[in-house]
Amino acid sequence: MAALPKDSPAPPLRKFNSISDVADNIFMRRILRLTGSEKESTYDFKLTQEATELGLAVTPPPVPAPSTPQPHSRRPSVARDGRSVSIDSFASKSSRPTSDLSKSWDRTSTGFNSLQSYNRRGSATSSSSRSRDSVLSQPIPIAKQKQSRNSSVPPTATPRLGRQSPESPQPSSPHKHLIRGLTKLRLRRHDSDKTSRKYRDRQEQKVGSKTDKDRCRHCSQSLPQENLHRLSCGHTYCTDALYYLGELAATKEPKVQPKCCGQTIPKALLDLAQSRKARSLASTNPAWATSMHRQLSDQASRSSVTPEPIETVRESSESDEGLLSETLTIASINLAKALRIPEYALLRTKHTQQRNRLLRWDTQHRTELLSGSEQRRAAVVQEFDRLQEEMLDKQASTVATVEDMHVSAEADLREAQETERKNTQTALRHMEAYCRGESANGQPHGRTISDQDRLELAKAQRLRDNIDIRHESAINVLRGEQNHRMRLRLQRHDQEAAQLQRRRERELDRVQRDLNDELGEWTTEMQRKKAVLERWWDIETQICLKKYGASKDLVFDDPLTPLAWSREPGVETTFDNFADELESWDNDEDEDDEQPDEEAGKEEDKDETPTPEPTPGTNQSSTVESDPPHTDAGGEGEPV
Repeated sequence: MAALPKDSPAPPLRKFNSISDVADNIFMRRILRLTGSEKESTYDFKLTQEATELGLAVTPPPVPAPSTPQPHSRRPSVARDGRSVSIDSFASKSSRPTSDLSKSWDRTSTGFNSLQSYNRRGSATSSSSRSRDSVLSQPIPIAKQKQSRNSSVPPTATPRLGRQSPESPQPSSPHKHLIRGLTKLRLRRHDSDKTSRKYRDRQEQKVGSKTDKDRCRHCSQSLPQENLHRLSCGHTYCTDALYYLGELAATKEPKVQPKCCGQTIPKALLDLAQSRKARSLASTNPAWATSMHRQLSDQASRSSVTPEPIETVRESSESDEGLLSETLTIASINLAKALRIPEYALLRTKHTQQRNRLLRWDTQHRTELLSGSEQRRAAVVQEFDRLQEEMLDKQASTVATVEDMHVSAEADLREAQETERKNTQTALRHMEAYCRGESANGQPHGRTISDQDRLELAKAQRLRDNIDIRHESAINVLRGEQNHRMRLRLQRHDQEAAQLQRRRERELDRVQRDLNDELGEWTTEMQRKKAVLERWWDIETQICLKKYGASKDLVFDDPLTPLAWSREPGVETTFDNFADELESWDNDEDEDDEQPDEEAGKEEDKDETPTPEPTPGTNQSSTVESDPPHTDAGGEGEPV
């Protein structure tokens, strides 16, 4: 039997070097100085478990929103004809053609999925009126009525259908249905007697037939006689009208007495109207009378003004600011107490170190992103400069070649014209000799010279006289065609240069968009890391105060001044300097740990190299005897 083939090795796992993966790895190793196997969730679980064992209530960490890829965020999808196409938009979904089943469901549906059903829901009319309106709103089939009248078959009565009947005709558009219904309603209102124009005219005539003594000239209302006051001019005013006229005249500057028909209204009538108005308000609203009495009694002795609502808002904002400042003061006092605890001082130093590392990492990564973007931009600019130079060289060589072809074509044309001139002159000499009756050797040829021969001679002479003009015109035509073709070629060259420039701008825009996306993703990642660090700092601070805060009268929930994300002058300066010094010590220790490893590697390389054989006569035991006896010294208790 043949041996079974071995299974092919599994492909290696694909490494995703995304910003989140790289940031998590560097955050745990460089910022928190933890081992590479420990993850963020593991460290968070340990802190939460420790705080729970001490009886502290810890809120669970926020769940980050899943980042969905957006393939269309950078470049819009473009169809073949150049127009933009939206794939998942609401308009594109709603613009799809509906099937017959969906149309029939829309017509027979009793739910509130359309404007008609919604209007029917709020209607308070009876079912009979609704059915009548639905039937009246439909067009009348005139042709069918005529046919039914002329035919012997009696017409069938049209049944009145309800709103839920599927056979009821529905208009094609809710908007048309509303317009048609409003038109019918307007016609019915116009036909009614109470709302017609004749009815309104009759009412106006009835009102106008009343005497002016029962009506107020100001408000045109019929009032009792005790509320009307007749002036000397014959007009009548009610108590409210006189009161408002007096108030309006009192507000004007300068103050004038109100008049009617050029005559001043008596002040006694105005005072009477004001007193009646006050009594009517007091009888209808006792609270208003009490407030007016207090206002009149305290008007002279009142010295304070009621504060406006904006003053109340200002006072509340000032109280909030005072509370905030008081809270900050208490937090600073608690921080000064907590710093006297050695464990919390070390913890604060540790937090400061983590903050400084994170800020340095943020600055370094942003610098790398900017430098990388500048390199890509420089590469794009360099590439397109090279392409532009190549294109210009190619265009220049093409133009030079075309110009050479134009010159050679003109030279060929001139040579052909010179040959044509010589041939024309030779033919003209022969024709002239023939017409003179001479042969080629000068002897008479004895032939008869016809009129046709003389016409041919005149034609040859005209050709000789106009040959220069014709040749010059041909050269001008050739040059015009050459210039036109050269102009078109230069336009194509300019279009190619403009197209290359547009490509360059697009590439630069793409590089800038990539940089903006990377900076945005990095800013989001940094905000998440800062939130994680702040949460861990709060948990560790509560744990430390729970364990060691009793000596300074501090509990775990006492407010402390949080660690700022920017180095400001104050208490944090000392911790910044101390944290930087500790950071330098840690870096020196790391370098010292790396140096022995390098030296050990060098020694191993030396051991692997072959040692030369000793020459005869040399003392090989000198090195062994010169070594001090460490074992003896150690046995005697002396320090090594």
